[in-house]
Amino acid sequence: MSVKKMFLIASMALAAIAVAAPVAAQANVQLTANGVPLKDKAPVTATSKNLVTTVGTSGVTLECAEVVLHYTVATKGNGPTHVTLNPTVAHNATTVGCVTNVPGVGKFPNTISNAGAGLLTINTWGTGSAAATFTTNTPALGRHCTYTGNIPVQATNGTNTLHVETPNSLHPHEESCETGEMHGFFHVTSAGVPVIANITATP
Repeated sequence: MSVKKMFLIASMALAAIAVAAPVAAQANVQLTANGVPLKDKAPVTATSKNLVTTVGTSGVTLECAEVVLHYTVATKGNGPTHVTLNPTVAHNATTVGCVTNVPGVGKFPNTISNAGAGLLTINTWGTGSAAATFTTNTPALGRHCTYTGNIPVQATNGTNTLHVETPNSLHPHEESCETGEMHGFFHVTSAGVPVIANITATP
């Protein structure tokens, strides 16, 4: 067999292997509304109706009927490696109907102030985190505590749900207050339209 013919056969074999080899999925993350990636500076809100912070080990919880985080898109909504949401203001959270729930005793009105969550970056695993802070004041119990902590979140592929991941830790500034842990999830929208996370995980 001539060298030329052997070279031709080898080239054909390599070409066949190249065609047969599967193409690896490229890692990507997108945030879309109505199927269109969000544009820079698009408004985004994350709303929770079940956000609870468990305080200490006695079962005391800080609960709100609604918590809304206000963001804008800081990077375009089609990644590819991450999307970033920027808080509209330093204290970008609004709250409604907050109480301190003491098991076996009752629920007491709780005023939340200076509440916010910092820059949120979601990667190609759908994970991210944001620095959270808030002050809670329950006059009936003589409780006044300011909490800060880094809260991990997980976006669910194909939905607009953003879960708070546990364990996490909220640290009080006051010695008389106990450490807290946040639980719950948010639904993400832009101008009232669900914002869907489209995630192709990093291999």
